[in-house]
Amino acid sequence: MALEFLKAWRARGLRTGAWTLLAAVVLFAAALAWGESHARTLLLHLVTARTGREARIEGPFALRLFTRDPVLNAEQVLIGNPPWMEAGVTARVQVLSLHLKWQLSLPPLRLQHVEAQGAELTLVRDAQGHANWHMGPQGPGRGPPLVQGVDVPDAHVTLRDERRHLDFNGVVSALDHSDSGEPGGLRIRGQGRLNGRAASFTLEGDPLAAVRANVPYHFEFRETSGAARLTAHLELPRPFDLRTLHGPFEIMGPSLADVYFLVGLHLPESSPFTLGGGFEREQKRFVYRDLAAHIGKSDLGGTLQVDSSGGRAHVTGGLSSHLLLLSDFGKGSSAPAAAAEPAPEAPPAPINIAALKRSDWNVTYKAAALQLGSQVLKPASAALSIEQGVLRVQDLHAGLAGGEITADARLDVTPNLPQGTLEVRVRELELAELTGSGRSGFGGRLSARVKLSGAGRSVHDLLSTANGTAAALLPSGTLRESTAELTSLDLNGALGALLKSHEQTPIRCGVASFDVQDGVAAARSLLLDTQNVLVSGGGQVHLDSEALDLTLQGHPKHPRLALHSAVSIRGTLRHPQVSLSGKGALVQAGAAVGLGIVLTPLAALLAFIDPGLAHNADCEQLLEEARAMGGVPAERLAQAPHSP
Repeated sequence: MALEFLKAWRARGLRTGAWTLLAAVVLFAAALAWGESHARTLLLHLVTARTGREARIEGPFALRLFTRDPVLNAEQVLIGNPPWMEAGVTARVQVLSLHLKWQLSLPPLRLQHVEAQGAELTLVRDAQGHANWHMGPQGPGRGPPLVQGVDVPDAHVTLRDERRHLDFNGVVSALDHSDSGEPGGLRIRGQGRLNGRAASFTLEGDPLAAVRANVPYHFEFRETSGAARLTAHLELPRPFDLRTLHGPFEIMGPSLADVYFLVGLHLPESSPFTLGGGFEREQKRFVYRDLAAHIGKSDLGGTLQVDSSGGRAHVTGGLSSHLLLLSDFGKGSSAPAAAAEPAPEAPPAPINIAALKRSDWNVTYKAAALQLGSQVLKPASAALSIEQGVLRVQDLHAGLAGGEITADARLDVTPNLPQGTLEVRVRELELAELTGSGRSGFGGRLSARVKLSGAGRSVHDLLSTANGTAAALLPSGTLRESTAELTSLDLNGALGALLKSHEQTPIRCGVASFDVQDGVAAARSLLLDTQNVLVSGGGQVHLDSEALDLTLQGHPKHPRLALHSAVSIRGTLRHPQVSLSGKGALVQAGAAVGLGIVLTPLAALLAFIDPGLAHNADCEQLLEEARAMGGVPAERLAQAPHSP
């Protein structure tokens, strides 16, 4: 019974196909008998109904249908944009020839060879991914039909792709035929300006005459822009369905920023680089597998996946480095142009709010060694995520100078004014290792914590509006009393006597805390307690400009030491300037003055930095001494000037 039904269904299908084929032949025959003008009208109606695009033939039209090799010739052909795009023209062709072939299947005619003279293509894709070259509003579809030859010389192509950040204007030629009649190979060549810079590309593929529907198609793509180059060896498992594509690729150039002039991807300035790996595309899912990059002396590897099947790009993956040098990235990392004029200082770069809202990220990073200037973090790791416009850097861990740095950051760009928070913890960094044992007189393990929040559309704005607290603690350590950088100041009095000594004195407790308001960190307490002198100070640090305005004052613990000067610290965090302030103008109230300013807040301050330090023995001893002295109100110290 089932077999009989199958035979009947097959017979019915064959009859239906035959009737459809016969109807198409009769329809075109009737149109030709009526006249070529009617055949042209019927053809344009069919194109419009099939694609939704306006189609016009404004010049001569000829159709030879009932021959062994049917051909359609048309001049001044115009194809409009699809209905899902703004009104406009996708293609204009001065002379178009379509060579056809009869076949015993549907459709009855197959496109065999395409020739186009004087073609002009205007290709547009908007930020939402809608493109006028797609077959439907949802994407490219199965791609163009299989043809056995193409001849399109010197087509003028304009491409404006807002989704991929590509802007091209140039000439493209496509050719696949052989004078000897043997299969040649597809050759597409183009040159013009891509994203404002001269670029050229070539595509060399398998012969079109050998293309079969279920046989993979191979091609090589090469592109150059300036000194940057892209090479890819790719395979289409289903010709010419570009929704499925894979193969290895390699990019190289003088700076990662040059990738923008190849594929439209915004990357930072860098040292010369090479980047290779495997590329896979399946529908709206892209995978960059086994990435291996070398940027200057740095390396970077891993796998990234971009999935847009849900309508929103979601990037996941993991990256790692054996060694990553910060000096290999940013301005100045690549070779400067010869005889270049010094560029004026650029305004603060705004946060790319649109990009943060457009895609979601969940990426991890690990580095065996991360070098920041003279400091090396090893190991270092962090997790970055972006969800619905909220950027988070979580679980940042880095080893530094025998200690550890942890941090968490959050940036929310969904409000009208983006909001950001930052928390950094430093645990037991060895100062001698951090500053270099041969260049610093300090030793001991430093702990610190910074907690800030701000609002703005750039990092500069976030810093200039920051509010919060910053504090640091040196619970014990040593100060080498012959420090070249400080003895050169020829300090007088107690502080000078301390620093000019050729011995080491123990540090029992060092504390620094700042209240941050509107981007200005004002010192709440600055104190360094040693055997002979207690050093205290005050002042401000401007976070946006890194400007310093600090003053340090020495309080002798023995009457034989006399203080004549204070130390002023100006300049910036990167380039501090140390000098002497005015002589004889400071109050010398003894050690209890400095102790009084930290007596009340010290216990809470230690707990803020690290709960484990709340009962530190050295700082507890400092508190006991202050209590024994009876303490001195902080107002006494406020009588001393903080600047010359």
